[in-house]
Amino acid sequence: FENQALAWIKNKFLAPSVVKFIKEPDVTYLLTTALEGQDASKFSILNISEAEMMKLLANTLRRIHQIPIDNCTMDQGLATRIPQAKKRWELDLMDKNISDPYESLIQKCNFQEDQVFTHGDYCLANIIIGKNNSTGLIDLGRAGVSDRYQDISLLFRSFKYYTSKRFEDIFLSEYGLIDYLDREKIEFYQLLDTFL
Repeated sequence: FENQALAWIKNKFLAPSVVKFIKEPDVTYLLTTALEGQDASKFSILNISEAEMMKLLANTLRRIHQIPIDNCTMDQGLATRIPQAKKRWELDLMDKNISDPYESLIQKCNFQEDQVFTHGDYCLANIIIGKNNSTGLIDLGRAGVSDRYQDISLLFRSFKYYTSKRFEDIFLSEYGLIDYLDREKIEFYQLLDTFL
C-alpha cells in the first residue's frame, strides 16, 4: 500500500520516491530513495527549540491536511478501519489485555468524520527535517482520506516520548485548534491505533 501512497503524494508533498516495488505471493519489497535530514524526534541536534518544533509540526500538518482529496482513492476512514480492527480482534492479532476492548471502541465511534488527507502515522519519527527547516514525510503506509484527528492523536501520543506535554498549546494555536480541541476524538483514535 505504501507504494501507492508514495506515487499519489508525489509532487504534492516532499516524500521518498519509489525506486523498485516487487510483489510476490508471500512478501512484498519496496525500495525508495532517502530524504536528507533528521527525523523530528532528534530536534535537540537540529538546533530547534521545542517551541519552534511545535510550530513547524503544526504548519507541516496543516499543509498535509490541505492537500485536495478529490482524486484520492486511499480510504482510511472509519468504514475501512473499524472492520480491520474487528478482524484483528477476532483473529487474536493484538493484545487482549488492553484496558478497552473492541466493544468500547465501537461505543466511542459516534461522531461525524472531518475528512482530509492524512499521513496516518504522523509522529515525530516520521517527519524529516531538512535544510532551512524544510519538512518531508516517511512511512506513508497508512496515508489516505481520514479524520484529521487520526494524525493529531498519534502526534500527541508521540509527545509523551519525545517532548514536553506543555508544548501542546503552541502546536494547537499554530494549527488552529486551540479553542476547539476534541479530546474524545484523540482518545478514540489512540485506542483505534492499538487495534491496527
